[in-house]
Amino acid sequence: MKQTRAIILAAGKGTRMRSQMAKVLHPLCGKTLVDHVIGANQAAGIADIAVVVGYQAEAVRAHLPEGIQVFEQKEQLGTGHAVMQALPFIENFDGNVLILVGDAPLIRGETLKGLVEAHEQGGYAATVLTANFDDPTGYGRIVKDGDTLVKIVEEKDASTAEKSIHEINSGMYCFDAKALCLALSKMTNENAQHEYYLTDSIEILRNAGSRVGSFPTPDCRDIVAVNSKAQLAEAGAIMRERINRKWMDAGALIVDPKHTYLSCGTTVGQDAMIYPGVITEGTVHIGKGAVVYPSVIIDRDIEDGEHVAGCQVIK
Repeated sequence: MKQTRAIILAAGKGTRMRSQMAKVLHPLCGKTLVDHVIGANQAAGIADIAVVVGYQAEAVRAHLPEGIQVFEQKEQLGTGHAVMQALPFIENFDGNVLILVGDAPLIRGETLKGLVEAHEQGGYAATVLTANFDDPTGYGRIVKDGDTLVKIVEEKDASTAEKSIHEINSGMYCFDAKALCLALSKMTNENAQHEYYLTDSIEILRNAGSRVGSFPTPDCRDIVAVNSKAQLAEAGAIMRERINRKWMDAGALIVDPKHTYLSCGTTVGQDAMIYPGVITEGTVHIGKGAVVYPSVIIDRDIEDGEHVAGCQVIK
């Protein structure tokens, strides 16, 4: 497998969040949205990561962990323009480049691995991560001729026939680095919004004679974007379900998963029993055979076999 780098687009203001905080800094199960995307890359074995910041650039920059390269998009001129800001990160690189979005916290490391593998096995210049949605409203549509990917059309530019397509663009891609640089050099803003669309790169590369492909996510929830507080809550419910399932599969008993709120930093031992109404925050370990009744637990270890009872805040 070739070396892979990742660029995370995190410059948007997120107007629909109705918040003074940058969208990508909103918390979800104990980590910010952008932290979840960074973590998925790390889980996929990708260490070379760049983040493109814009709105509240300094706050986002200050939050990012060490080792992340940061580029600023001072004007919001589209996704293609955002990637252009990170050209120094990829222009002399020979390998794969993942383009990801900082407001899609449910993306998983295994999905990114699958995307890169499909990209390399297909010999593609670009591979689009796609999904099939019953209601594709708001997403760019994947236009195909049979199984061949032809182009991606943004909803605002789509025809009536194209809007009826249910396969959608996640906004996440895997590119050959040289092909991406070529596509960016030929990109224009001749569209309804006068923006540089990264989606145009697919048609540019096809016209240049390159092969492009698509990889449908194995779990449509991987690509769910957060654009409002309501969507943040919906993504949180999915994330909690995944966290709870992980520890139940490892041997813990969570009596009522829908009413148990474990943080991403929580670990649970075998045969632990967790009752409804338990909330954990920060780094928490619940030991083997421990029993936890409704409680709020913050940054504390519960010993093996320990019983924690009552509505208490524990530090």
